[in-house]
Amino acid sequence: MKRTATLSMWISAALLGVGIRAPGGPSAPGTLTLHNGDKFAAALEAFDRDTGALTVRHPFARDPIELPASAVRSFIVAEKPAPSPQNAWIAATSVGESIRGQLTRLDGERLAMDNIHAGAITLERRDITALVWSAAERVLYEGPEAGDVWQRSPNETFKTDGAAVKVPADSWAGPKLSEIPRRARMDFTLRLYAPNFRIAFYEQSLRSLNEGDHKGYVVQFAQDSNVLLMRSRPMAGLERVAHAPLKAPIRANARDIRFVIFADLERRRVAVSVENRIVADWTDDAVPEKPGAILAFYGIQQQITVSKIRVADWDGRLPGGDASSASATEDQIALRNGDQLAGPVLAIEPPVCRVRTRHGELSVPLINIHRIAFKIGEMRGRESDRPRLRLSDDSLFWIRLLKIEEGVAHIESKSAGPLRVPVSAIREIAWPAASDGGAPSPK
Repeated sequence: MKRTATLSMWISAALLGVGIRAPGGPSAPGTLTLHNGDKFAAALEAFDRDTGALTVRHPFARDPIELPASAVRSFIVAEKPAPSPQNAWIAATSVGESIRGQLTRLDGERLAMDNIHAGAITLERRDITALVWSAAERVLYEGPEAGDVWQRSPNETFKTDGAAVKVPADSWAGPKLSEIPRRARMDFTLRLYAPNFRIAFYEQSLRSLNEGDHKGYVVQFAQDSNVLLMRSRPMAGLERVAHAPLKAPIRANARDIRFVIFADLERRRVAVSVENRIVADWTDDAVPEKPGAILAFYGIQQQITVSKIRVADWDGRLPGGDASSASATEDQIALRNGDQLAGPVLAIEPPVCRVRTRHGELSVPLINIHRIAFKIGEMRGRESDRPRLRLSDDSLFWIRLLKIEEGVAHIESKSAGPLRVPVSAIREIAWPAASDGGAPSPK
């Protein structure tokens, strides 16, 4: 039976018992969003690549719902990522994939690793840009997601209803955090009409913000001219610590812009990035003595929309000038104590990494390594027509979805090739606008 393209008719048909049954268990419940903007609760149950039909189960429907995958924008499970396995590493690839797992072996041709969901994975070494020890970073918050607790006044909290929060003009709002690390990286996306807003961090309460008695820091963007770092001293109120002129204007116009604030209270340093470009890098001799866990946003005479927040430990290195970037000439190893090694990585045979430096060959314990950035080889671009798959361990793949049946998703990763993952491990699938859900590209 052919379905129409309206959500109400798909659900109505399922409520009446008009549908198909698929074997196996469904995914965890999540939110299915269609390209026309419709959203409804569902669990993934099956996918047929030949017909392009995606089968989902609605909590109030007696039978499964079948709809074309081309109508679907995303499926998101509103659960936090599962903790990474102990001693897990993150393999970053040139096509934008990020795969977590335990390293088995690296030689001159391939990397072998074990992922908790996909099992044994083999990657071509030429496709790997970096290896990062995942235990070197704690993620304190990643959201917003439906059901997150935010606050907008000292005594008022609310639960978010999705992946973005609208903050009214001239008012503060932000997520409730357990802590902000003393060395922190705070990523977030803002949709705004003009670059005129404030971000507060290390604050102790929203009351201090509303009353103008800031205990932490405030970064303010003042139109297209300056970005300011401000804090409060007792009996002195809010004062400017430093400013940096913006060399290029921020083109807002109600579009999403990515910001990052880097803070290191031990080294008395605060830096700001806009769209992967460092626009300010300051030092402050009077850092907050008792930093709080408040992160909050404020649109000056405008509503702003906040999304894609990530608060995590920071390794102290700014993007673009350290071992976090692939090297054009040789492999780079960043050790956990801050030392750097340069030279070809010969092999990884746990528990050691063998590297040839100008001083000879060294065997470095993996536990002492924070990051390995590999010499740039042939860089392959990301295929924009592929769906994005994120697993519950936060591994990210750009895939062709081959089929879903009997509780297993059969996928083809650009870097790792054919893989099988439990549907229950899927945290997100996002389809591009012109996707057929997994059929081969005409290219």
